[in-house]
Amino acid sequence: MFGQLLRSVQRQLGRAGGLALLFGLALFFVPPEGWAQDTGSITGTVVDQSGAALPGAQIVVVGTRRGSTTDADGQYTIEGAPTGEIQVRARFVGFKSQTETIELGAGETATVDFTLVSDQLGMEEVVVTGSFSERSKMESSVAVTTLNAAKIEEQNAQSISDLMKSVPGLWVESSGGQGGNNVFTRGLPSAGKLTFVELNHNGLPVLELNDLDFGNTDQFFRSDKTIQTMEAVRGGTASIFAASAPAAIMNFRSKTGGSELGGTFKLEAGTAAKTRPGRLRTDFNIGGPMGEDWQFNVGGFYRFDEGVRDPGFTGNQGGQISGNVTRFLDNGYIRAYGRYMNDQNIFYLPVPLRNPSDGDPEGIEGFDPNYSTFANLDASKVRLPSSNAKPGQPNFVTRDLTEGIHPELGSSQIDLVLDITDRLSLENKAKVMQTDLNFNAAFSLGGAPLRTGEAFAEAIASREDAVSGVSDFNYSFASQSSSSSDPLAEGGNPFVSEVGWWHVENDLSGFIEELELTYDGVELAGTHSFTGGLYVSRTSRDELWQFNNMLLEVEDTPRMLDLTITDNTGESFRVTQNGLSQFGGNHVRSSGTTTITAGYVGDEWSVSENLRIDLGARLEKSVFRGRVEGAETIDIDSDPTTLFNNGVQVSSDEFTTFNDSETEWAFSGGFNYSLTEQYAVFGRFSRGFHMQDLDDYAGRGSTEPITVFQGELGFKATTPNYGLFVTGFWSTLQDQQFSAQAGPNNESVSFTADTRTPGVEIEFNGQYGNLNASVTSTIQDPTFTEANTEGQTVIDITDDRRIQRQPRFLVSFSPRYDLGFATIGSEIRYVDSRFTDAANQALKLPDYVEWNASVTTTQGPVTVKLTGSNLTNSLGLTEGNPRTGILEGEQTGNFVQARPILGRRFNVSLQYDF
Repeated sequence: MFGQLLRSVQRQLGRAGGLALLFGLALFFVPPEGWAQDTGSITGTVVDQSGAALPGAQIVVVGTRRGSTTDADGQYTIEGAPTGEIQVRARFVGFKSQTETIELGAGETATVDFTLVSDQLGMEEVVVTGSFSERSKMESSVAVTTLNAAKIEEQNAQSISDLMKSVPGLWVESSGGQGGNNVFTRGLPSAGKLTFVELNHNGLPVLELNDLDFGNTDQFFRSDKTIQTMEAVRGGTASIFAASAPAAIMNFRSKTGGSELGGTFKLEAGTAAKTRPGRLRTDFNIGGPMGEDWQFNVGGFYRFDEGVRDPGFTGNQGGQISGNVTRFLDNGYIRAYGRYMNDQNIFYLPVPLRNPSDGDPEGIEGFDPNYSTFANLDASKVRLPSSNAKPGQPNFVTRDLTEGIHPELGSSQIDLVLDITDRLSLENKAKVMQTDLNFNAAFSLGGAPLRTGEAFAEAIASREDAVSGVSDFNYSFASQSSSSSDPLAEGGNPFVSEVGWWHVENDLSGFIEELELTYDGVELAGTHSFTGGLYVSRTSRDELWQFNNMLLEVEDTPRMLDLTITDNTGESFRVTQNGLSQFGGNHVRSSGTTTITAGYVGDEWSVSENLRIDLGARLEKSVFRGRVEGAETIDIDSDPTTLFNNGVQVSSDEFTTFNDSETEWAFSGGFNYSLTEQYAVFGRFSRGFHMQDLDDYAGRGSTEPITVFQGELGFKATTPNYGLFVTGFWSTLQDQQFSAQAGPNNESVSFTADTRTPGVEIEFNGQYGNLNASVTSTIQDPTFTEANTEGQTVIDITDDRRIQRQPRFLVSFSPRYDLGFATIGSEIRYVDSRFTDAANQALKLPDYVEWNASVTTTQGPVTVKLTGSNLTNSLGLTEGNPRTGILEGEQTGNFVQARPILGRRFNVSLQYDF
């Protein structure tokens, strides 16, 4: 994999990128004397308000990378500190930072002691995401949520998507498993994925293209013990600092070691389907010094997990390892990162439910809605005609459903930060990545989710011209013996379901280069800090889709079925072969590159001690080049009675090319006004955009950029007892084209509309004796306005229809109580109802409540934790049928397919810190 990554570097870097990366590597070997200047030392202690030592507190010289951490007695020492008048800042998780100004002479040692007070909502935590310089949340003029390592641990998240639920303004559908989930922000309409959100690792995108089909960015990254902080900036400056992600930036920052060797080992075991044992995960992280001017950090995880829903095979298996090395210079640092991930994960799709429109959905007999899935061991390995099959020449290939979503990814990044002068600083980031992604899943189809065996046979006859009615039919198990002559009589219900067996390949590689210069201290009606940046990236993709269908019984552990029909003329037809009812129902192959060149500028204007104004703009040009292969439909064996291979889509060996470019601009302006040390207000307006991507040029969407307008007005408070962050927001799209599935035949239709979402985001955390309580809430009204459905006969979007799949209310209440010997935690999450269609006339997914809890005890360096998720086995539905909401079912009653949140799960972990 790393050999492929190096070859990708050579292809992707080009001359400019290669020089940047080589320059960064060369600086590792520059002798410290090359950057030398007069220095001194700083020593002291860090304690809390009661005088107790705070071991592990971070102390830095402001504006430099010189720093240290406190030992068990709260003592620290910083060597090589710059001389003159300098500021020294102390930080510790859960406490407000404190800054002291001192005068340090060459060769001198100064003593600086700190007493820190508690910080209930992390308002003093320094944020670098979405800002031209490091700012605390209290100073920032954007809506930002931070989770440090301790808070990340408290979330008990089972995936990256679960972590995102802690951010107000985001509605996260994390019911798909580890990857492939959907994130919606501030009511902005999309088909899912992370369309308006960029997922970053150490300041650069995990994957540049954040809206690819079968390529959700949450598939390419996992959170583990190497993560120091998650920073989430909503709206505002996301338009300036991210390509095509105007709604939010989620940045995961790595631990980088410290002045002393330390780390964590963690062992975790958990339940699988129906709470039986089936999960084991190990995590580790180690960091510390590597001699003078060097430090390192390395860690990762490995996981074996059968999964909450039982497919009959191991659903999740694999891991990730990442590390970094830092070389400190007297006026900055250079840091190299590396990450390798090889992780297989099952993808969960909608399952059949009864009575969805009554507000109280429930499972059907024989198929558990909390723990069952249509993915199954019986369909794990199949032989399919290849994409270059010809009549009489199937050229079979083998696909494996147990591989699931399987990214194998390697990436490397180099950061260079230099203080060139007292006022001028430089920051350069360069990154290369390559991933081979195989996506294999059992997909719900858009037709009737359930039919009796007889009804399905009749449906086949009605859709096939060669079949003249049904005089007889016969079902058998495709690959397993049965004691029954009628397979459908063995289960708890008489139903069958035709399900997609979809295979997708996405091979991606890319390079990103970002150079930023900042000039501080310009006196002009206050003090200005000017920043200019240049951003260049290139991403290449080769994709292949092979869609097939299979026929299954509807049971907890479903098996594939074979079906033979005899029509009214006595002709016999084989509907399936080895359980597959349709080979090659869809064939897609394309390749292309996206090249992004952007420049941005910003001004942080300190008008007075209390008022700061931020202005920023971005100009971006994206170039799209590639080709799309055509498809043709063939009959593999030229036999009309073998229905499974009569309409196979394969390569036509004909290609169409595309070569296009788009230029867009973004602007953002905001202010932050400190009323007192404890209270502040802020406001912001922004114009952002989402650029089209390679999927659109492959014929799967509009090639017009989407313009997003947002406004924000907020209030912040931080006291020793509580922290509060309230943001009122307004987001809108204008004259945008949408597609929807509607009508009795589930037609795909298009319409244009404006959208408008006013709302309020609330974060609160309070400490009352031994009780800590936090609230995260989003209140919004996402609606279509100025809709135009002229010429459409199957859809009627009138003004003020709610945007599909978007809730109005999201509330999470999380109390924690310290018993002294242990801490009890709980989370109660409420999700409002949602519509599955734009017209609000089909299925309405009911509101639901999810309850999670934990018990934690720490004895010295050892922490033991027991967690439980979805303790009540709530059938909270996140999408339906799939995503259309049309109630379906012939001779079955009121049924629908929808995707419930994952069922009850317990985990116990043992962690050792040193």
